[in-house]
Amino acid sequence: MQNNILTSNHRIKTLPGGHKSFSYIPYSSTLISLFLMIAAYTVLPIVDVPLLGLSISAPLFFLIALETFFRAPKPWFREYRLWITFAIFICLGIVSSSLGNGLRVGTTTYSLQDMLAVIRFAYWLLFFVVTTYFVSYNKLGWRVAKWLAVAITVLALLRWWEVIVFGKIGAWVETRFLTQNDYGILFSSFAVILLSFAVSGRRRFLALLSTLVVWGAVAMNGSRSSWISVAISTLVFFFILMRSRSKFSQGLFAMIGLLLLAFTFTYFAPRSWIEPFEKRFSTFQRLDEDKSYAIRQLMVQKGLRLFQSHQFLGIGPSHFRTVSIELDIPSVLRYSSQGHFDEKSAHNSYILLLAETGLVGTIPFAILIVVLVFRGYKAAIFLSRQNELWAAAVFSGFIGMSIHLWALAGITNTSTWLMYGLVAAIIWLAKAKTEEATN
Repeated sequence: MQNNILTSNHRIKTLPGGHKSFSYIPYSSTLISLFLMIAAYTVLPIVDVPLLGLSISAPLFFLIALETFFRAPKPWFREYRLWITFAIFICLGIVSSSLGNGLRVGTTTYSLQDMLAVIRFAYWLLFFVVTTYFVSYNKLGWRVAKWLAVAITVLALLRWWEVIVFGKIGAWVETRFLTQNDYGILFSSFAVILLSFAVSGRRRFLALLSTLVVWGAVAMNGSRSSWISVAISTLVFFFILMRSRSKFSQGLFAMIGLLLLAFTFTYFAPRSWIEPFEKRFSTFQRLDEDKSYAIRQLMVQKGLRLFQSHQFLGIGPSHFRTVSIELDIPSVLRYSSQGHFDEKSAHNSYILLLAETGLVGTIPFAILIVVLVFRGYKAAIFLSRQNELWAAAVFSGFIGMSIHLWALAGITNTSTWLMYGLVAAIIWLAKAKTEEATN
């Protein structure tokens, strides 16, 4: 007979033959629910904390961070040292860039804005580490995916509300709840999460309808980067299903069903909805004349030139818009002076990080991304073979998000670091399951 002995930190199960298995006590349901709500809120960041520029969920997240750091059921730093190390080195790079630039040009120029930029990055890195640990330790994969699926559906419904009630269709319209770019990056990151429920689960038809609602919102939003990213993340998801040989036939039927529903919707949709989409889609054929595309290319040029002049420390976090450097402005953008373009967003997360933090901040971040891509891909396949399809959806969303970040300075969003933490969590879970199977 199996005996159970309860200790203050874990349960010890005595198995036949005298072997012992340790099952650690999870966190309270209240704390877990709080984390799930915070994760969902990163997809619906309607309100920010004044001055700090962080989501309203930040104060609540610190409660979870305090619990995990000071009242954890068992020590966990050693097991998660890889991700903690990444966070520390990225943070050190950002702090070095910020302080180094302050010392170089004089301490009187080191402002509150500089300090807040460092604080925000420290928060996002903390969010990344805690997400990695909390999701994997409590095995929250499917639950997090469910909350994210609901949140992205709600976000899509909000975008549809703007379309139906206010006629906000396509690009260059003043959306009400979030900006077009914010809608776009969130769709790129989390739209694919719904596919894990469309392929597996008892409410597949509801998941299919929700996916159609999100896809429609993606189309109506008019973000070309989002169209590309959602399409690629969907292909990655089904490629992982094919490689893992897990529910690929169900996935194929689900995709056929989605396409049929999409064609039906397109056939009956009002012409006033279809024309803005067609007009926006046609811009792919004349990008050399597109001002939005030209501005993004110009900002890449600016970022690279700033990096060339400040390779090691960069120009300092949050200074991309405040520092000017001579640019070769293309003819399509000569309607305004360089001063006008100096105040533009970088429109590229990787160029932004390279220009602002130089090599000290970019190298550890780049290594982190490489690890997440290669080890995350293997982990997603491994877990999918065990019907943990949420892992395939998370990794696919990470790929879609990473592609979109080439056209958006979205690295300074909490949702971005949530996704990094979720991918790190599937890597940790896959490793833990592998070690458990070999012991």
